[in-house]
Amino acid sequence: MEDIAPRLLEKIQNQFNHDISKSSIIKNFKAKAQKGKVTYNQANEVTQEIGRILAKAYADNLSSNVLPNGRMYYNIASRILNPTLIEAYSMAADNAEIVQRIMNEAAGIGIKAMRAQIQQGSIDGIVNRISGEEYFDDVNWILDAPVRNLVQKAMDDTVKKNADFHAQAGLKPRIIRRSSGHCCEWCNQVAGTYIYPDVPKDVFRRHDNCDCVLEYYPGDGKKQNVWTKEWRYEKEFDKIEERKNLSSNIHYKLANMPKDEYARAKKLWQKNIELSLPGREKEHIYEELDNNLTTEERESCIVRRAIGEYYYTAINMGHNQYKIINKEPIEDIDAILDEVLDFNWRDYDGK
Repeated sequence: MEDIAPRLLEKIQNQFNHDISKSSIIKNFKAKAQKGKVTYNQANEVTQEIGRILAKAYADNLSSNVLPNGRMYYNIASRILNPTLIEAYSMAADNAEIVQRIMNEAAGIGIKAMRAQIQQGSIDGIVNRISGEEYFDDVNWILDAPVRNLVQKAMDDTVKKNADFHAQAGLKPRIIRRSSGHCCEWCNQVAGTYIYPDVPKDVFRRHDNCDCVLEYYPGDGKKQNVWTKEWRYEKEFDKIEERKNLSSNIHYKLANMPKDEYARAKKLWQKNIELSLPGREKEHIYEELDNNLTTEERESCIVRRAIGEYYYTAINMGHNQYKIINKEPIEDIDAILDEVLDFNWRDYDGK
């Protein structure tokens, strides 16, 4: 019987490397990295791209039709998945190390960035699962979301490894887990900013298709301005107050909401089901809420906005997390325009 593993491995690696070299997301990251202007958020985007490219290379080249008896036997799975998963994870880990080095330098911390290493057990779990089934096409999903999660783990492992090391060095590193805002309830609950090592045990965990972002800031009282990328020291009073109130207050402070509004938002979030909307419409509403709310609206647990021809009502949890719960047509567009515009729009000729 022909040994098909080398041929399949070569096809997968060739497609993977080709698509990596053509990716505009990866090219853009490399260009910014050379200038020392990359963030964890950008590295996370590249990591997701690497995972998608590898999963697609698997999907395009592996099926029951090309495997003996329609099955991916262990010796085939091991020789194909081990080198390709290691390569993809290593790429992501290299990018994460670059970001951490840049952040350490920006913080004035003379500590070498720690690079994450893949755990062989993570690969073995995928190999054993995929090779344990009689028919590959029945379980080919294992080479999609679980693979992308494993590549994503390079970012999470980097955050944890550097946080461990910096904490041992006496710093106060901060871990920030950001939900996309369109994620599941579990992700929304664990999202937040924490002073390491006082973090929830689930902060480094992911479910399939999770697109949360983990970020790490070296600490020791230093904060980075997300716009200027400069670091400043917190006042000692602020540090003391934050430590006193950390467990109960950290989330509403970070959400930039009054404590009572944040408490109401949490209750409303749990009691209400999100309105089902088409994907593009939902993304448009989220974008509008993310970018155009007033300060007063951002501090309120309920936001009602006229967008297009409808009023949308959403629960605001801060952190750019919203749950759309109602949509109703605007009865009188003309009346709305009369109210918000400070000129006679009916006579306006555009000049």
